[in-house]
Amino acid sequence: MRFTNKSGGTLEKGPIAVFDHGAFLGQGMVDSLPEGATATVPFALDRAVAIDKSVKQDELGERVQKIDNGQLFIERDAATHTIYRIKNGALTAAKVLVKHPRIAGSRLEKPPTGTEDNVGTGSALVPYDLGGRSEGELAVDERVSLQRSESWTSPVADAAIKALLDKPEVPAATKASLGEAWKLRTEILHLNDVQGERQRELQELSSQSEETRRSLRAIEKNKLADKLRVQLTKRLEDLSKKSEEVGKKLVEAQARLAEVNVRFRDLLRSVKYVAPVTTKP
Repeated sequence: MRFTNKSGGTLEKGPIAVFDHGAFLGQGMVDSLPEGATATVPFALDRAVAIDKSVKQDELGERVQKIDNGQLFIERDAATHTIYRIKNGALTAAKVLVKHPRIAGSRLEKPPTGTEDNVGTGSALVPYDLGGRSEGELAVDERVSLQRSESWTSPVADAAIKALLDKPEVPAATKASLGEAWKLRTEILHLNDVQGERQRELQELSSQSEETRRSLRAIEKNKLADKLRVQLTKRLEDLSKKSEEVGKKLVEAQARLAEVNVRFRDLLRSVKYVAPVTTKP
């Protein structure tokens, strides 16, 4: 039951009885209600309507909150998605008002039209219209902004910095430094991959060499295995040469990586940025 207090005074908190055409329908409780205020009071159970609820949590969005002393701080939204599955078993249409318990400190993200967010009661009334003999889903999305430090090489940092570079209000000098740093970041990620690949190659070559040495020791006193011994000795020499080549490439990649890392950190230390304060709806 939904009604507006037009009694001319405050209705005190307490029980109310609901009648329709002289018939008693049920009882409900109402909080203190000032003149002109509206209340929604449950007073009976409608067995024709069933509601099931599921909750999913996620982190969405990435915004640069601050860059200072070479450190990156981002802001993301901790999102709680609540899905109400509503089924109407009656032949007539039903208008449902879901009383959704609100998460403290959160904001409703694009709430359904007609939603009433009641901060005082810590709940929101979310409307949903459902035809007869039908079912549907009502989605409620709540967001809480979280701030944390972020690694410069993470995918979240990549998305946040690219979004920042697209903003026209960011100073040109900041964009120039971040743009140059991001080119170096791309090279750093590539060199990290190269370094990892070379290390895996060396490990594999070392394993093959050790296996070849064991084979040579196994036939060391076998005079009938001279041909095989020559083949294994040649394989061991080839593996040694290849290991030297891969080792050289690894050292080159590590030297270049150290150089690029120093340039990358120096560039980032020169960047100072604080996101403008915005008021969340």
